[in-house]
Amino acid sequence: MKYVSPLSEDEIETLKDIMKNDVSSRMRSRAHSILLSSKDFAINEISDILEVNRRTVSSWLDSWEQSRFTGLPDKPRSGRPAKLTEQEKEIAKKLIGEHPQSFRTVAEKLAQKTGKNISTKTLKRLAGSLG
Repeated sequence: MKYVSPLSEDEIETLKDIMKNDVSSRMRSRAHSILLSSKDFAINEISDILEVNRRTVSSWLDSWEQSRFTGLPDKPRSGRPAKLTEQEKEIAKKLIGEHPQSFRTVAEKLAQKTGKNISTKTLKRLAGSLG
């Protein structure tokens, strides 16, 4: 059984704040997993609660033990940055909901709203992530 080492009151409060308020869902999940582990939840229980693989939870706990708060954020990744911001993705998702049969229409309306030209292939990938 793997659990995080005891947390200070300051760490608990900061983790609670991250869990409730951070813009990144990954950061919120990681903070939540550490808080659960500190309350003696097993890795399998945490993975069930957060609906992630148990190896993922284990790596989050290891990262916490090695680096504390600096181990919570995503590491830099290779590859091209996303073309759409999170806010623009929300606009695209709304448009996909309004025009599910015409990605060309969605692309045109999205270009009008954001000034960005997105391929129908990219929109189909985004639509696939919705459901």
